[in-house]
Amino acid sequence: MLAVEAPAAPAWAALPPEPPEVAAQRQAARRAVAALLAAMNRFVVGLPHVVHRLVMGLLADGQIKPGKAVCGHLLLEAVPGTAKTLLSETLATLLDVSFSRIQMDADKRPSDILGYYDHDPQRQSLVFRKGPIFAHIVLVDEINRARPRGQRRPAAGDGRARSEHRHRDL
Repeated sequence: MLAVEAPAAPAWAALPPEPPEVAAQRQAARRAVAALLAAMNRFVVGLPHVVHRLVMGLLADGQIKPGKAVCGHLLLEAVPGTAKTLLSETLATLLDVSFSRIQMDADKRPSDILGYYDHDPQRQSLVFRKGPIFAHIVLVDEINRARPRGQRRPAAGDGRARSEHRHRDL
């Protein structure tokens, strides 16, 4: 008769049990994500797979730290009229964060995205007017129509943008 050895226990089986507060946080996060998915699917009907990928992309790409921005990036590629703007606006509304949409074209300049200095007559000084890139969720539509100068990455992955020789936090 052939002797068969029992398979070795997986490496994670030797880990100590999870502290109760960590388990509670994990369950709370699962409930929050499930509620967000359900709410998104109520507003955007017929695209549950896209909604799921949008939320997972938001959670998976950035490092979430208290007081810091999540620097996630997601590419929504589809034909016109397939609810890309509605998806982005709904996500921003449900998360209670700011939203902006940038329509790219051949005339788009970096200052149209980053912002510019404007004269404030009351203060008699120049005031920086933030561009749409400073929103929490930014939809850049039809980026292929922009000239290469407009397609340059206006915002760095570290959560800052450079405008007028100065770095600004996003």
